[in-house]
Amino acid sequence: MSYTEIALFSCPNQSFDYAIPKDLAVEVGDYVEVPFRKSTASGYVVRKKENSAFAKARPIFACDQKRRLPPELLDLARWMAQYYCTPLSKVVLGMIPSSVTKKVEEKPEIEFYLLQTKESTRQEICQLRTKFPKRGELLERFLQRSTWKASELSQYRSQIATLYKKKWIGKRTLFSIEERMQNQEYFLTTEKQLTEEQATACKSITSGLDRGTFQVFLLHGVTGSGKTELYLQSAKRARALGKDVLVLVPEVALTSQLIEKFRSRFAEPIGVIHHQRSLKEKSADWKKIQEGSLHIVLGARSAVFAPLKNIGLIIVDEEHDSSYKQSEEMPTYHARDIAIKRGSQIGASVVLGSATPSLESYYKATRSKYTLLSLTKRATASSLAPVKIIDMGKEYEKAGGFTHFSAELLEGIKKRRVKGEQTLLFFNRRGYRTARICTKCSKPLCCPFCDLALTLHKKEERLRCHLCHFQMPSPRKCPYCGAVDEAKYQGFGTEHIERSLQALLPEIRTLRMDRDTTRKKGAHEALFRAFRSGKADVLIGTQMIAKGFHFPSVTLVGVLHPEKALFLPDFRAPEFVFQLITQVAGRAGREELSGEVLIQTHLPKDPLLHLAKEQQFLPFYAKEIAGREDFTYPPFSRMIKVVLSSPNPAELRRAAKSLHFSFEKVLREDSVYPITEPHHAKVAGRFRLHILLRTKNIGKTTAHLKALVEALETPRSLRILVDVDCISIL
Repeated sequence: MSYTEIALFSCPNQSFDYAIPKDLAVEVGDYVEVPFRKSTASGYVVRKKENSAFAKARPIFACDQKRRLPPELLDLARWMAQYYCTPLSKVVLGMIPSSVTKKVEEKPEIEFYLLQTKESTRQEICQLRTKFPKRGELLERFLQRSTWKASELSQYRSQIATLYKKKWIGKRTLFSIEERMQNQEYFLTTEKQLTEEQATACKSITSGLDRGTFQVFLLHGVTGSGKTELYLQSAKRARALGKDVLVLVPEVALTSQLIEKFRSRFAEPIGVIHHQRSLKEKSADWKKIQEGSLHIVLGARSAVFAPLKNIGLIIVDEEHDSSYKQSEEMPTYHARDIAIKRGSQIGASVVLGSATPSLESYYKATRSKYTLLSLTKRATASSLAPVKIIDMGKEYEKAGGFTHFSAELLEGIKKRRVKGEQTLLFFNRRGYRTARICTKCSKPLCCPFCDLALTLHKKEERLRCHLCHFQMPSPRKCPYCGAVDEAKYQGFGTEHIERSLQALLPEIRTLRMDRDTTRKKGAHEALFRAFRSGKADVLIGTQMIAKGFHFPSVTLVGVLHPEKALFLPDFRAPEFVFQLITQVAGRAGREELSGEVLIQTHLPKDPLLHLAKEQQFLPFYAKEIAGREDFTYPPFSRMIKVVLSSPNPAELRRAAKSLHFSFEKVLREDSVYPITEPHHAKVAGRFRLHILLRTKNIGKTTAHLKALVEALETPRSLRILVDVDCISIL
């Protein structure tokens, strides 16, 4: 009898042995259903074996080969399990959306709308007030707003049925934005005429596709240099060769913009993978990819595991972006690195695109590990927008106190509104006020489960924790000293900036894009479309507005206090600030209209800000790479962060000391840093410690590390996370 090792969705941290019945054909990668405890479970076959350690291995009772994972994905999973010190079963199951295993029967969203005139509705309400008050109350809501989603009126179910029957209200089915996009017809666009630089880069990529061999291209192009057009033309060549195309973007917000471009260029359906899609949508597209009916797939980080069977081209847009790194759970993979590894296994071309490449990627390009393709000019007639640095110390003197906005920025916003142009305001912190402090005891009101001050969100009048999402109303009484009404608020975020701007310029229409305004499905696309269609004069947002958006009418960009991130005790902080400023500055003046960028700062003479001002990547790179080499930081070494967490601080300290002792004893060739508290030493009720490792032999170190972590005897409440190639040491 033959046996299999199966990774089960219901128990991802370990695999289980099952026997293969004689009448059932089972191969590695097949989706199977098996008996598990007193019920059934589903999973994937990760290995076949002749013998089992268990005397009575239970048999598999169902197998679906249509859901089989490609062999190269399983090979990739085995490599990831070793490299990222993670059980193979957890890696394999992490590649597959949970929706694939669930029977999804989603009810469509229904919207109700008022059919009668408002005057006749008012008359009806007067008649209903005494006899049917609940029905009248519902109609009053329709007077306030003529359309409501069914989910918003759950307490009026019987009244809705009555009003619908009497034809006072109508109903219609609401489709998701992506479903509407699927059904929408696009005029197919023609290829754009390439500039000389673009043509040279395109020829290099298409030549690599024609050879059918693995090659990594680093496409370094200034903002607005036409990288997307190169993606489209390269993808067209790959499809002409009968190859599949995988496109990765760092943010969900960018997928709709890229989907539009691909759907208007290709007559075939486009697959989309990201976490904000519904279970039904994710399941449907995943199955289509497995069946081979989708050949172009776009998505965020997890899309790198799409089960395409014949990939010829993988594109990683904004390759420098930290959103590609999974740091909160194992495996702690970086989608860019996985894309490159996957490309090397199947002989695909990999294109990494960015205006501000990561130092590691650019270093590899200078060492000929990657092929460097440079676009030094914008693709259109527009030139890079001039950037001016404004000293906010002087602005405070002029204003006689604190102000968010310099006089020049306010004047610029007013001028753009008159001209029908638009403005972006960037500030990388959300909320209204970032701390509530008691004036008696001087203590900030912190989250009871984390070591973080609660942030005030004015619209909801709630205090929120941005780590564990705990929230509460703002109390009158200080929980520490008992003082009543003795609180003051400090700090500010995007919500405060929006309200301040509306107070100064009430005629200005604003939109805000941050994590608070984009929680709901489709919110990114709705805000993007609203701003692009001219429904607002100013878009205020965090780093998500800096990434790849193309707004033709934006001619002014204001960057507020970018120097705050420079004070983080992390060797990557300068790189992060440079990338962010360069990217957001690149949103201005991307079409015929000339643009302008204003950077408001308290450090007007900082050299890094001046390099970002001129988009001088090469001088910045030369300065930073020299410092990295002096201190043997990546790319001259590899960093691993081992994070231990427990609700019991004494237990945590004991385990950390034991593991640290083992590291020092076994990893003699590596640098083992002392045990330290991370930037947030307590999150969601769990205390945390971490140990940093620095190595030049990553394969040998991870092999030892995996064995040491598995051998450590730990209580069940202790968790260990191994973050290989960590992007932050905080």
